[in-house]
Amino acid sequence: MFKSLIDKYPLYASALIFGGLGAINSFLYFFFLIAFKMYPFSGVYFITFIINALFIVISIWYFRYLLNNYVFHFWQALSVGIAANLIQTFIYCAIVAGFISSFAPDFLQVYIDVEQQKFLLDKPVFIANISESQFNEMLKSIEQISMSDIIIRLGKINGSIGIIVVLIASMLLRRKEILESPLNTPPTKK
Repeated sequence: MFKSLIDKYPLYASALIFGGLGAINSFLYFFFLIAFKMYPFSGVYFITFIINALFIVISIWYFRYLLNNYVFHFWQALSVGIAANLIQTFIYCAIVAGFISSFAPDFLQVYIDVEQQKFLLDKPVFIANISESQFNEMLKSIEQISMSDIIIRLGKINGSIGIIVVLIASMLLRRKEILESPLNTPPTKK
């Protein structure tokens, strides 16, 4: 059944397969960070972007080389890449939201505390541009962050980075037809 899906809809199948695999691998990395008591949105989070980018490129490559017999256009690369990016982002955000709400209920408070600490470290930069009262209002607004705000932010970041990767990979992996005749035909005599 799965093979017939790939044969019938190769564009959607490659996006679904590698978008799902990318989301699962990104979540495994997120889980690894949580399990070892590391803050998952710190500087080590860039590896999630690398995982997402890798699976977007693999989905485009898979469609080009294995499913479409080298006939490949820029719009097809964009379609596969954007679909894989959307699937990755939605599945990853849903898994993270479910995991945090079920198994890490204190994560929201940790997130708020870390964001407030980062904000306080940048206080001199903010105070140079805004007043003290505006800074305090912004600091209080961090306390109002909800779990949906975190998930929406996560989706925006992953989705926007994915779009950049899709554009670059689509340009690099597209194929232009150079020869009009097959390679094995002999040249014609004049």
